Amino acid sequence: MRGPREDDSRTGFGGGASVVALLLGALLFAALPLGAGVVVACVVPGLGGIRPGLPLPALVAVLLGIVLVAVVIGERPLRTARLLMPGRPRLQGPAAELGAFVLLTTMLLVPLASPLGALTAAASASACYRCLERFLPQPHRSRR
Repeated sequence: MRGPREDDSRTGFGGGASVVALLLGALLFAALPLGAGVVVACVVPGLGGIRPGLPLPALVAVLLGIVLVAVVIGERPLRTARLLMPGRPRLQGPAAELGAFVLLTTMLLVPLASPLGALTAAASASACYRCLERFLPQPHRSRR
């Protein structure tokens, strides 16, 4: 009787590698709007574009890192806004969005040459994410 290890070694692509490939594919897909924002910052004249000498694989790695940081951070800007403004529920959402936008702009300063380019890339990436947000299923949140 053959075990799963023998099948994995024969094909060369085991279950763990397929999970990693799916995770990497999901991260790449999630980074597409962020990449579109970087392309906008590169296309608009006068914004500086990508830092000189930054190779494309390094740019992709930085964008994937930004997506990973965003996944880890999650809803912490909203929780922070709730803690800082407990009596103002109407301001908590916009304050959390502003905090996340400032954080994204700050992280985009790493691959982009100018702060204005990072601001433009963050604004266009946020607009892309906002447009795509309505097509994604919203998780049920039991506690608020």
